[in-house]
Amino acid sequence: KTDKSNSYGFIYDIDNYYEVFKNDLLNARKEVVICSPNIRASKVKQIIGVMKSVQERGVRITIITWDMDSDKYGDTGLHAALLDDLRSYGFDVVVSETLSEHFSIIDKSIVWYGSVNFLGREDVEDNLMRIVNTSVANELLEIAFTVN
Repeated sequence: KTDKSNSYGFIYDIDNYYEVFKNDLLNARKEVVICSPNIRASKVKQIIGVMKSVQERGVRITIITWDMDSDKYGDTGLHAALLDDLRSYGFDVVVSETLSEHFSIIDKSIVWYGSVNFLGREDVEDNLMRIVNTSVANELLEIAFTVN
């Protein structure tokens, strides 16, 4: 088992990341940014459920995903409905035609970065790195918000 309170620089896969990731989300104090190019209904429902109590504490949650016109997988009507669901639950949604990175940043310091599509389909080959580094967080945020 990985120490959930003070992990630094560990690499995770789809079998062991979620509980640590969820713990980081639940402990967010100000802001969560999740960049997930693809989204699917089951994962959107899951993140809404996890983040309800976090939002009630005033934490701002931003989801960055592909524009539905750029979504090559699935029904664009379903994609638009999922984006509407996120917005109706108070999430800020940013759509991009070009951003393809997979990352989550919590309180501009905890960075999850890798191949896991946090709100989309996971693959057995996916992995993630979790680091606590404000410089890395700021660089990813700069990329994310200047590409759009």
